[in-house]
Amino acid sequence: MVDDVADSVGSVRPNCSRSWSNSGSFDLRFASDANGKYPSKIDFHQIGAGFGGHFWFAHTRKPGAMGGKMKVTGTWTLDHERTGPMKIMAALPDHGAHTEIANYRVNATRGPGGRVTKQPGDGVRWVSIGTYMFDGVVPKVTLSSETPYGTGENDIAFDAMAFIPIDGQYHEHTVEADALFDENQNIDTAAPESWLNESPLESRERLYNWAMTMSDKILSMKNCDSEVGDCLTPHVGAAVANWRSEVMAAGKDPINHPDGNSISSWIGFANSYKDRPDSYTRPDSFDDDSRFKIRTKATTTFVSDENGKIVPGSQSASYANRTADTHLPHFVLELFRAISEDYKISLPDLGYRAKDLNEHNGEYTSVDPLRSGIIPGRAYSYGGQAPKLTTYTGSGEQRGATCVAVRTVAGGSIGYRTLLSKEGPTTAMSDFSDTLSNSQYVAQSVWELVENIREMFFDSGSFPVVESSLYNVAPPIWQDLNFRACTNETVRKVDGYPILRASWMPDHYLYHNGTAMDQSGALRKTSLPLMRGDFENFSTATIEVAHEYTPYGQCRAYVEDNSFARNKNPWGINPVPRPGFNPSSVQFCSDPDLAPDPEYSSYDVS
Repeated sequence: MVDDVADSVGSVRPNCSRSWSNSGSFDLRFASDANGKYPSKIDFHQIGAGFGGHFWFAHTRKPGAMGGKMKVTGTWTLDHERTGPMKIMAALPDHGAHTEIANYRVNATRGPGGRVTKQPGDGVRWVSIGTYMFDGVVPKVTLSSETPYGTGENDIAFDAMAFIPIDGQYHEHTVEADALFDENQNIDTAAPESWLNESPLESRERLYNWAMTMSDKILSMKNCDSEVGDCLTPHVGAAVANWRSEVMAAGKDPINHPDGNSISSWIGFANSYKDRPDSYTRPDSFDDDSRFKIRTKATTTFVSDENGKIVPGSQSASYANRTADTHLPHFVLELFRAISEDYKISLPDLGYRAKDLNEHNGEYTSVDPLRSGIIPGRAYSYGGQAPKLTTYTGSGEQRGATCVAVRTVAGGSIGYRTLLSKEGPTTAMSDFSDTLSNSQYVAQSVWELVENIREMFFDSGSFPVVESSLYNVAPPIWQDLNFRACTNETVRKVDGYPILRASWMPDHYLYHNGTAMDQSGALRKTSLPLMRGDFENFSTATIEVAHEYTPYGQCRAYVEDNSFARNKNPWGINPVPRPGFNPSSVQFCSDPDLAPDPEYSSYDVS
């Protein structure tokens, strides 16, 4: 045990005797400002509560915020070296601990490196930081007040830490699903829904024809000399000419096109062809939010005894997921900047602030799409299951267990859905289009192209689909992992279910400890995806009479060899909710009747 205060410090709480002694030390490091002052110490406090009647707390801020001068770092250090596994647990108070993303880092030789933990909860309690392997090092746990989205509002608590030695063999298994939108994806949508909107996004044919028609209208104008109005300005002409060249080179065929230039690429749907795995080993590109669409990871660690049985209580699980970035089409960015340059018209302010971008953690992020070209995806609520001891055959024995069963479900939506829910960027785009329409200097065809772009990407509208951007009702994308990790270093299915269930889009890859595997846990010596995207099924409405397959509605329990395994979604989302809908509940598609465990799920799942 390593408490946050020395043994000589008594509790201010009555009848709170100290029945333990420290087996190490707790140290605090405070950042200073340029003058050698310590504002971080001013924003550091103590409360007579928590384990032993005392804990410290600070307020979370983004890394580098205020020059980094508010950063506080706490380190719990054991007083001796350890060779072998240890389970680490953190004490948390019943108040004064608000952050959903307390990142406890562990200096283990093997293990996930730490765990991001939700600090709020009921009562003074101990939470597992995980089981780790140490090889002759002094175990340490570090916690910083800096979090990715901290604003100075949420408390982060520093209380006691328990280091629990476990004798036996250490095991670690990570199963990860990664998904990307391949540039060879056919992006034709389903009928009859696509007929309602008359959008260029209805099909490859219609999108190509729209791009060629609009670019022809603009490039056929004479160059502007002294006149104004329907003539071609230099920067707009260059931007539209570049776009037209890309469109012509890409063509309409989803497969036969130059690498890096397909119809799904120039419209901003696809990841780069360079982001595809080139072997059966997981690529590092899946760590970059701009190079995938969603990822879901489950890591379990445990210790087995001399008989190959799992030591009860040694099992731990940690879950991580991200919904990655959407990108504004490059031609849109170039066109808008060219219009601003040629006509001296201010660019629209498409900036906004929203919660749960990339990660579902309750934090807010500020976004500036025209500056970065990025619209972060919104991560929806995720669910996880506490690690459960089981056997090779699947029985739930606590003693004699040889496997640990874990389960998680996660995903989210394309960035446009969140943007369309914000009045700021949608109004700014309308104002920008109106300004161009009302200007005598702007060519009619240039305004028409901008208005088309607004309707396609930025129109929140009054009637979803019919009179607004199709992205208002964009379906969610998701992944559901369900597997057993065993002492013989294998990964197995649970009750005959596939290890991965996932949405109709995009392409999904599956890895065990960084190596591709199939739905039963066997090695796949291929760089190809486990599941390929199906845009037609992904674009159907929730009209089951018209379509067998749909991305909308509540997913159902898996039936062996069921072709509906990718149908619907874990949140029961249908086209009715407005684009800003942010669900606070989730169910496992692998077992809809099983409730997620709040300790292993997002902040709003109870």
